[in-house]
Amino acid sequence: MACMIAYLEGKVLFLGPESLTVLVSGIGYEIRIARFQAEIGENVKLFIFDLIREDRHELYGFSSLQEKAFFEDLIDVSGVGAKMAQKVMRVGTVEMILQKLADKDLAFFQSIPGIGKKLAQKIILELQGTLVDGKHVSDEDSETVDALVHLGYAKKDCLAILPELKGTTPEERIREALQRLSR
Repeated sequence: MACMIAYLEGKVLFLGPESLTVLVSGIGYEIRIARFQAEIGENVKLFIFDLIREDRHELYGFSSLQEKAFFEDLIDVSGVGAKMAQKVMRVGTVEMILQKLADKDLAFFQSIPGIGKKLAQKIILELQGTLVDGKHVSDEDSETVDALVHLGYAKKDCLAILPELKGTTPEERIREALQRLSR
């Protein structure tokens, strides 16, 4: 999914419990946030997920590419929308939630308002495939996987070969992955 806005830097004009407004070059952007600490007047940097629907256009902001990637993984789960994904991300750090996924902690996910047993099971089952050795992929690996998926490879196949790649930069890892996937 291509983003129209991927990153914003600016001054916080308004801060609410679930969103903030950031002034960038004279334009105020309302950005929905799950876990972000800021104060009015503070300069902030946010990685953006730009969600466009028929009836609305919403921006979701994250302090790291890892948080953004995890949010995207969550909304890829059938039955989990952007608002539900934010509820999940509000309960703890990405690392803590990933540990709960690795532990298959059904009770943890069921404790989040709006998530019943079936949806909790679905989240655990579907996101197990996004974990590599119990951990979420790094920002560099996320970039590698995104590039490969845009080239038409299945995300599952791309994630499976990550541990085999020896390259140190995303470019090297993409080249190496293309050689392995084309065999």
